[in-house]
Amino acid sequence: MQTQDEFMKRILFALVGSWMALSATLAQDVNLRPEAVPVQIRFTYHDVSNEGAKVGDEVYASPNLVRRWGWSVVTRLQDADISVDSRTIRVGMIIHQGRPMVSLSEAARMAGAKTSWSADGKTYMIRSWVRNVEATAQGIRIDGTLPVRPKLFK
Repeated sequence: MQTQDEFMKRILFALVGSWMALSATLAQDVNLRPEAVPVQIRFTYHDVSNEGAKVGDEVYASPNLVRRWGWSVVTRLQDADISVDSRTIRVGMIIHQGRPMVSLSEAARMAGAKTSWSADGKTYMIRSWVRNVEATAQGIRIDGTLPVRPKLFK
């Protein structure tokens, strides 16, 4: 028959062992891999941000950057929910230099964005599709899949 001390030691060992295995798995699965490349991200009319990383064909951004665009982000251990307008999508997440970064490519598609790379391949551009342009008594109204800010010129 086990003593209470032996029983507590076994429970403690099981908890510590489980925690170590989980930590190792998470670190392996979500940490940024060596093939990651830093990239810039340009979202519609916002300034270019250096808060991006490319892993394979996927682009990741910091949740704070995505929130500055007006999107809602709720992060968890290995994924995040991104909400745009009334739509929510669950996307993957990585940890880069100790900070979470959410998968941006699928979220941009869900938002109805047009995405492309700059000619040098260093800037991921997210643009709005224009659905309608209308002249009103107050000026011009532009309806797009994302917020737009027109640039007027002659």
